[in-house]
Amino acid sequence: MAAAVVFVGGLIQSFVAGLQPAHSVPLLAAGIAGVISLFGIYFNRRADRIREIAASLRPKKAEVYEEFMRFWVGALMAVKDGKAAIEVADDEFRNFFATFTQKLIVWGSDDVIREYRTFRRIAQQESGSLRTMIQFEHLLFAIRKDLGHKNERLTQADLLGLWVNDIDDVLKRPASGTASIAASGSRSPAKKR
Repeated sequence: MAAAVVFVGGLIQSFVAGLQPAHSVPLLAAGIAGVISLFGIYFNRRADRIREIAASLRPKKAEVYEEFMRFWVGALMAVKDGKAAIEVADDEFRNFFATFTQKLIVWGSDDVIREYRTFRRIAQQESGSLRTMIQFEHLLFAIRKDLGHKNERLTQADLLGLWVNDIDDVLKRPASGTASIAASGSRSPAKKR
């Protein structure tokens, strides 16, 4: 693209150099306007194509992300309901992660893949910790962004607050290593903001 611009610029310069000054200025202005118009058309078509591709991928991405949410909402609700542990067998976790990871590689955006990787790493090191939950929320924000949501009016804890009623209080507490949200009394009534 840059080589084409340099080539066309050289042709225009050679052409204009051979003209009388009275004719060269209007022709130069017209040439510049033409080149700018061509660039505008090129970039508009390119932007349209990018939007078309994103729109065609969105339904499949939504399907993959909905599968992810079904799994995790079930797991989080089990913890919130006071069950001793997430009642999902290790094999089911492994199968979910393997299947979801394959789908994510194909359908996930760069940001979602990066946030998912960070979430998995932290969850393996600090299962059930506040840090794990905060990273989970970062992943949810990335998923929403990938699906076209702007997230402009959402802040930290807005998504976590859908599961953890006292998340604002939990976030205000001093960090205590790997303190668990589930063990923090998250079954208290929701506070009004």
